[in-house]
Amino acid sequence: MILEISKLSFHCDKCGKEFVLKGHWYNQVLIEWWREVRWIVHCITKHPETPNKRDVLYVLRVIVAFVPLLILQILDIIATPFRHL
Repeated sequence: MILEISKLSFHCDKCGKEFVLKGHWYNQVLIEWWREVRWIVHCITKHPETPNKRDVLYVLRVIVAFVPLLILQILDIIATPFRHL
């Protein structure tokens, strides 16, 4: 069995810090979501500024998106053996 590892990297525009996220092929959706969470946490802790309405709505959208992503990810992991039948 070949393990496929996904690698996602991005940079902060303000400080230039590089973030590298690694994961398996089956959790690619959660890696994309986790990238947004890491970006939000980094900006809140390292580059504090007064949040505006648009920023708060974006954070709420990211948090609400986690529930269906997690459910779909679990279903995808369960259905993986049936793809090879």
